[in-house]
Amino acid sequence: MQEYMKYISISDAVKQSKYANQIVQTGWSTLSHIFNIVYIQTRNLETTYRSFQKAYLVYLEYVEQIICAIPSHKFDSNGVVIFVYNKIFNELDKKSAPTNFVVIRDDLLLQISRISSVVYGWSNPLFTVNDRYDLGEKYLHSFLLLFCKPESRVFSGISENCSTQEHEAYLNRIISSL
Repeated sequence: MQEYMKYISISDAVKQSKYANQIVQTGWSTLSHIFNIVYIQTRNLETTYRSFQKAYLVYLEYVEQIICAIPSHKFDSNGVVIFVYNKIFNELDKKSAPTNFVVIRDDLLLQISRISSVVYGWSNPLFTVNDRYDLGEKYLHSFLLLFCKPESRVFSGISENCSTQEHEAYLNRIISSL
């Protein structure tokens, strides 16, 4: 997921769009669904990862083309989601899943999704694309490691309208308390 944040944070078209936060969140949601669906369908981590990589590149390319072609056009999240789903799932149907695979527990997928929500602060409309990328760079790895511990728990209490600094302080408190 951090790869997606890296590529989208360096996209000038996305950064300059007045719909940047919506574009990032729609992409995140779409990519999360693709990751989960492909993994559940194939039970193959390698295939899932390749599909995820292709999906974020397809998503970003589609969004950039729309922004560049019609800058004043309102962002149509339905159109881009349908396009990316069709592209990824049609190709997946044409391939057979390899026989050697790594199994991930389904509850782990849910935890990864929760970690992403906490670290990237998706409910906070004040964060920019770069803020979210920086938060991921700084905290995602640590939080993934924390959630691998058996005593890990779901975190809550993030204000939807806090500053990036307040959000970072919150994340640091969680890390130091465990």
